[in-house]
This record gives sequence, C-alpha cells and structure tokens, in this order.
Amino acid sequence: MARQDLFTGQAGEHAVISKFLIKGWNVAVPQVDVGDDLLVARQEDAYVPVQVKAARARQQRKSYAGTFRLAVQQIQTPRWPDLVYVFAVYHKARWSDFIVVPRRDLHTLREVDGVGTATGDHLSLRVSFHPDSVRCSGQDWSVFRDQWSAIPDRY
Repeated sequence: MARQDLFTGQAGEHAVISKFLIKGWNVAVPQVDVGDDLLVARQEDAYVPVQVKAARARQQRKSYAGTFRLAVQQIQTPRWPDLVYVFAVYHKARWSDFIVVPRRDLHTLREVDGVGTATGDHLSLRVSFHPDSVRCSGQDWSVFRDQWSAIPDRY
C-alpha cells in the first residue's frame, strides 16, 4: 500500500469520527484493528462497528469518482451487531461525500446486482458522483449518500 494511501485512510477515519461526534454520537477506536475501525454509540449501551474506507476522488468530465478496496470475507460474514461501512471521498480539498452502507445491504448488492469487481480476496468498488446521482456498477447509490440513519439506535 502506498504511503499516501495510509495517510488518506487515517484522514478519512478522522473525518468520519468528526461527522459522528458533531451528531452527538460517541466514538471509540479499538486498540487492535481486526476489521472494525470504529465503534459508534448512539445510545450509551449499544455500539455499532464501523469500517471506514477513504479515497481521493479522481475528476472526470462532469463527475468524480472514488475507488475503495474491501475484503470479500468481511462483506460475506454476518455478525452481531452487524458492521456498517462508511466510504469517505476527498474532493477539491475537502471531504465532500460520505456513503453509509450496512454490510448486509452491501452483501445483497454484491450477490444480487453484482456490484464491484472481485480480485482474489478483495472487492473493488468504484463510486462515481454526478450532479444528480451517485452510481456504483451501474446501480443508483444515491440512497446511501449521507445516510447516517443506517447506524441503528440499538440492535
């Protein structure tokens, strides 16, 4: 992994932490990362594991896109409480977009609609942002843009 990717990843995590904190949700960062980057609590006794993926946008004609690499095993494995992915996109010198997708929805999108490109044990998702929509593998992902309510109050 390139050094810049490491810095982008950490910066993305901090941007996501900031979004949760401004909403009044508590955030914990596990000392050992075994697949959960953050533990987010909307209620004092109910934490939700969050996996953050960050990308620097690549400009296209009338849109821009971020590419994210995920472990297929993590997408396929249900757990309790279930994982939520947050894809953070850095565009034009700011964190411009956040896509919030529960693991179970991402798994369904992969299995039913074939989103992403599998390479070995990983899945690459290219998410493109247009003036009126968000797209991934030809699917409309606008519903996931800033969908912070995907973080459940409790399980």
